[in-house]
Amino acid sequence: MVLAASPWVHEGRLGRAGQHHYQGDGTYHVVTVGSGNLAISTLGRYAREYSGEHDPAARAVLETAGFQWIDGEVAAIRVTDLCVYYFGHRSDLTVAELLFYWQD
Repeated sequence: MVLAASPWVHEGRLGRAGQHHYQGDGTYHVVTVGSGNLAISTLGRYAREYSGEHDPAARAVLETAGFQWIDGEVAAIRVTDLCVYYFGHRSDLTVAELLFYWQD
């Protein structure tokens, strides 16, 4: 993975969603970069801020490597008529929920 070789990714801070939540599994990895976390989708070359402080250098590295950055506006778009099972029921989900899906 592109970020795993980057010197500013904390050693041992790359893990699957289930490891990050201590249970379950998901369709993304969580990467600690500086004092923040990024989510990297396993469904394609998609990445977004997950938590903590914004790191523009991490975004630049990912975009240079061909990842599409999912910002807040795109992440909030609701995808209708797909109805994916999500925490006990089927419903329309947002782009963020679909690309960065976690279930315990």
